[in-house]
Amino acid sequence: MKHLKNAIYIIFALTVILSCEKEQNTLFENTEVKNQEISHCDRPENSVLTFYYEEEGGKFYFPCEGLPLEDFNEPNFIDIFRFNGILDENGNGIFRPGDIVSGVEFSSSNNAFALINYDPYHPSNILVADGETNLIINFTEGNVQLASMKIAQWSRTYRDVYLDVYGWEENLLGESSIFVHTYGKYWGVSSKEPIMKIIIRSSNGLWPGVDDISFGYCDDLDNDGILNEDDPYPNSNRSETLSFGENNLDIKNMFIADGTTMMDQIDNLIIQINESYRGESNWDELHKAFTTKLAHITYYWRINKLITAGERAEISNAGWNTDIPYFNQKG
Repeated sequence: MKHLKNAIYIIFALTVILSCEKEQNTLFENTEVKNQEISHCDRPENSVLTFYYEEEGGKFYFPCEGLPLEDFNEPNFIDIFRFNGILDENGNGIFRPGDIVSGVEFSSSNNAFALINYDPYHPSNILVADGETNLIINFTEGNVQLASMKIAQWSRTYRDVYLDVYGWEENLLGESSIFVHTYGKYWGVSSKEPIMKIIIRSSNGLWPGVDDISFGYCDDLDNDGILNEDDPYPNSNRSETLSFGENNLDIKNMFIADGTTMMDQIDNLIIQINESYRGESNWDELHKAFTTKLAHITYYWRINKLITAGERAEISNAGWNTDIPYFNQKG
């Protein structure tokens, strides 16, 4: 009886091993998805991560759209630009404060970066760790459960790029890899617990790079802590500072209520004014209505001590000098 039990255990173990080997052999024929599928054998069944890869033909299926996006396309330069330090919403002198979306920061093992624009006629800047060093992406607000990005590397050949995904207290949640050329391919991950950091590793002279990073929580697209179904602005304007048309003010954009930022109110007002626009015949009337309602909004901001009297005057002046209607604030 004892020998029979041992034989059963051996047969069961061989079945599991062979099934994984069969899956690997089959999936290695399709290099675009092999890492994702093989991981089901490599990791325990209760793994918290699911990986997504760009398929042949450029198709990329990710379970959520509308997440905050960072594409590094704001700076004014062409070709290659090098800089040092940490890159976050404060700008690091390369971007203006607020150009980098909030909730994410970028560093490298030696805090050296290069921004590369391969085509000045169709800007698409790629952030690259300058030198043979790791590129580190930190999510700072603790509410990221999905992240996708274009993984690239600075060379003229296809290379394997390796990624490590971390959760709370630096615990490694899982590993992945993707086979990419200079221009990159899309990769994504979803997690059952918050993702705090992703490290894109350097190896054998590789300079890892990234572009088009989107991240967040699908039930809370703007990462403001209010679920979409309860959020008056599910895609809140969370820019760092206030702006009116082409006027950028050095006044912090803050939440005035759950799910509502100052810029949400401004954007909503601009939409209302623009919807009534009929051309020159009512431009003066609507522009006056815009500045009057803007003054009403900022009155309550001042009462609630969100802005100073001087900042309120600055906002009022910007409103008068803004081409509304018809400036498309969201455009």
